[in-house]
Amino acid sequence: MKFKKGRTASLNKWSAILLSSLVFGLMHFSVASSAFEMTLGIFASMLIINGIGGIIFGALFVYLGLEFAIIAHFTADITLHVIGPFIAEVIT
Repeated sequence: MKFKKGRTASLNKWSAILLSSLVFGLMHFSVASSAFEMTLGIFASMLIINGIGGIIFGALFVYLGLEFAIIAHFTADITLHVIGPFIAEVIT
């Protein structure tokens, strides 16, 4: 089965995005292992959660540029690590 050039290019882009999201998830291993005792469940959930972010950030990079991916990652980190705990502390 032959692919058209556009379809092959799109497949290559999404293959690269998925592979880079796996690497993105694995790069967060050291942070997660310093905070939690690593079990298979924590490792799998770390890969899934960071992998979803990696897919989003990778797609932003490929289709909109590096700046959008950096801003999205920064916004996600601020939301998860600063605003979220602050709101949780205020509520409790």
